[in-house]
Order: sequence, then C-alpha cells, then structure tokens
Amino acid sequence: MKRRRVQAEFSGGDITSDGGVLLLRQIDTRLGLLKAVDDAISEPRDPHMRRAWP
Repeated sequence: MKRRRVQAEFSGGDITSDGGVLLLRQIDTRLGLLKAVDDAISEPRDPHMRRAWP
C-alpha cells in the first residue's frame, strides 16, 4: 500500500455554524412571520409576573 501525503488548508475565511439561522432571521424580518404569530397568540399572564430565562 502506497503512502499518500495529505495536506489540509484552512484559508477559506470565517465559517459559522449558524449561517442558516441568519438567513431565516433576514427572511422573517422581511415577511414578519414571528410578529404575526406573536400578535395571534394571547398571553393571559401578568407581564410583571413572567420571568425571562437567559
């Protein structure tokens, strides 16, 4: 079996794993889908009693 030399090159620039999420955010910004869903769902709880988790 012949040995082959393998060379890896990392000159492709910055790569992100959440690129698809950024695209979805841009699409939603244009279409306003999440805002429409938010407006359609009622929230009966007192806003002062809700807690947002980090």
